[in-house]
Amino acid sequence: MLLVIIILIGAAGWLVHKNQDKSHSQDKTDKSLKANTSGQVLSGSAPSSSLYNGWLSFCSSYGGLCLKYPTNWKLTQVANAPGTSANGQEVDTITSPSGSVKVLYMPSAAVSGARRPETINVISDTKTSVSNLGVFQLIDQLSSSQFAVENFVTLTTASHALNSADSVFSKGATISNTADPPYHQFTNPERPGDIGQQLLAITGSSGDPAGNLFASSSAAQAWLSSAEVQTATQILSSVTYSQ
Repeated sequence: MLLVIIILIGAAGWLVHKNQDKSHSQDKTDKSLKANTSGQVLSGSAPSSSLYNGWLSFCSSYGGLCLKYPTNWKLTQVANAPGTSANGQEVDTITSPSGSVKVLYMPSAAVSGARRPETINVISDTKTSVSNLGVFQLIDQLSSSQFAVENFVTLTTASHALNSADSVFSKGATISNTADPPYHQFTNPERPGDIGQQLLAITGSSGDPAGNLFASSSAAQAWLSSAEVQTATQILSSVTYSQ
């Protein structure tokens, strides 16, 4: 009888331990799923289509790109007559709920930047579902007390096109540069010779990609790591060419 009781106690303990392991494993899975649906995109990999469940879709008939964005972000469009604005004939802005983060798409802006010495730190390079487009996050050190953040889409085959050091933007790279404008545009191969260069980037509340300036590298990194910027990066990663 004593042996039977010992066996029963042992079996009960084993079942409790197994259920605890299962519960712990499920909890880790739930947390992982929660993290992956909060707007975070893992560097170096294309985002899963399931991350965009319930999101809205937008396609620019003029610029030829499509994006997805959360229902609580706001899309606005501005149309300009040809040749009347340096921002081009169309400007599309997707603004975060707080208004402090914007995704800016300018299909034909006449963009130029201040060329200045800087050290570029490549924070991440994220693939998109389009094989030749990628999302890049850079922190550019302009001086000991000024750091610029760039979060933009460009061609992965020519990510160094506006980088005088002629270095590809690969994650973890540090590039000493002498003439790098704050914009990195790309040509839409679906619209060759039509509207030229396109700009797709994340900005602060000012809507100016060159205005993301911080007093320290840690402050710049904190901005990149914030929830709304991560979601904005996921919006960039959803880019596709419209047919």
